Amino acid sequence: MKKKLHKCATCEKIFSGKGSVNHHIAAVHEEKQPHKCSICEKEFSFKYNLNQHLILVNEKKTCKCATCEETFSQKGSLNYHVAT
Repeated sequence: MKKKLHKCATCEKIFSGKGSVNHHIAAVHEEKQPHKCSICEKEFSFKYNLNQHLILVNEKKTCKCATCEETFSQKGSLNYHVAT
């Protein structure tokens, strides 16, 4: 059985679900940002992005650079810092 694809009427990007195309339109073309951080009031289009932001804002910075002693909340950020 073939799954129905949904196309954005504005940019013609294809999505597998109608909800996904609606989310895309609201976030990209209508620039809606209904998810607001309760700490800094920064706004996000997607709840996932708000959750990632909250993790970074609330998480303690425990990853320390051995060279300059700058601290990071995620090991990936420290690795990027060290590589650059």
